[in-house]
Amino acid sequence: MSNQSLLEKFCLIGQPVAGNPTHYMIEQAIRQASVDVRFLTFEVSIDEFGDAMRGIRALGLRGVKITHPHREAVLQYVDRTTDHARLAGAANCIIREKDQLIAENTLGQSVVALLGEVQEKTVMVLGAGPVARAVSAALALAGVHKIVVANRSDTKSKPLVDALNHETSTETISQIWADEPLAIDPQCDFLIHATSLGATNPEKPLPIDLETLRSNLVVVDLTYNHPQTWLVHEARERGCRTINGLEILVEQTSLALRMWSDIDANRTAMFEAAEEYLVI
Repeated sequence: MSNQSLLEKFCLIGQPVAGNPTHYMIEQAIRQASVDVRFLTFEVSIDEFGDAMRGIRALGLRGVKITHPHREAVLQYVDRTTDHARLAGAANCIIREKDQLIAENTLGQSVVALLGEVQEKTVMVLGAGPVARAVSAALALAGVHKIVVANRSDTKSKPLVDALNHETSTETISQIWADEPLAIDPQCDFLIHATSLGATNPEKPLPIDLETLRSNLVVVDLTYNHPQTWLVHEARERGCRTINGLEILVEQTSLALRMWSDIDANRTAMFEAAEEYLVI
């Protein structure tokens, strides 16, 4: 019999958490790895989040996955913040090291891992919200040559551009992306869609000039609940390599598991579990 008091415990915290496949994916990864740990999910409101963080310390949880709406607020409750989380201005997981809680952001790191070699590459990021910021931060820290942040206005993109130019060696510029079709620069190696448009209406066309989607362009769409978006479909039709949001969700969760407990997650099993949960 296992001593239940000594089991490592992880959890997911957010609101709402219904419809989030993380619990289902991690349970499958734990079964595949044959490790004796427990994963729990808690729905926690903004008003109760501080109490939840104190509970994490008191209960000795080894790792925590953080989702909406707590990714930014969590930074004030930890002992240390990694460069990825600091530059992103948000964290999507917490790692416990002895008595310290460390805020980490694996979202952008998962994109970098799936892209492969990114140094000296040029990237266009569509959007300037929290997801775009996390991805842009990780790309800059990984050594990309240039990032173009395309957004409807520079209200959100300017702080991101200024931070990356000040704190990294990556050249980062902003570009207005309004209703006119956006032409993808021929020097661009990666195109990353990081707005919420795919989640709300995955089949709706984006204002992109499809004639500028070259076959050697890698196209990433971070929409995970409807991974076969309009952009993914159009990019594949033109011979582009594509990475969808479900692949990224699996990768970022796998990275968190490894940081928490050195679990080498079976990504195929996690992907299939997420597809089953989301009925894709």
